[in-house]
Amino acid sequence: MNPRTRTLWLVVAGLLVAVVASAAWGWPALLRRRQATYAMEVLGRMARGAHIYYVKPRQGEGAKRMPCQFPQGQVASTPAPSCCDPRVRMADDNRCDPSKTDWNRLIWRAIGVELTEPQPFVYRYEATGTMAEARYTLTALSDLDCDGVFATYVYEGRGDPASTPDNCLLTTHPTFRAVNPGE
Repeated sequence: MNPRTRTLWLVVAGLLVAVVASAAWGWPALLRRRQATYAMEVLGRMARGAHIYYVKPRQGEGAKRMPCQFPQGQVASTPAPSCCDPRVRMADDNRCDPSKTDWNRLIWRAIGVELTEPQPFVYRYEATGTMAEARYTLTALSDLDCDGVFATYVYEGRGDPASTPDNCLLTTHPTFRAVNPGE
């Protein structure tokens, strides 16, 4: 084998080793980042819907304006704790089957959310209070490897102290946190 051919083979072999190493160590990290990005995107859409609900005037009992609030109560996209649960799991992977999730609940409709594609997450919403005391928590839970350890992504929002009964303002911003994002 001449020296040029040998050098070419060494370069190709080195590149193959680099590609295999990148796939082995880089691919899982890329999937974790993609999972976190997707959770933030969906939770952000949910938060926007809750914020619109807070500021939009609504008529309550006796034709009086309802107080500034997020949709009250709690709801989950499925009663299953994770998409690994056979009650909601897709046949071929660890995502929730959209036909087995329940987006037709009053709160989900109030914030304008319905996910029709398979999801790796179970979503939860909870809100209480009015005016400046209004609070909501949006959570996305995922267990991609079905080991019982969850990646958890949370948006938390609150009402605005500047809101008045006649003018629901919302200048506050939700906070985001992740627990076990690599799970």
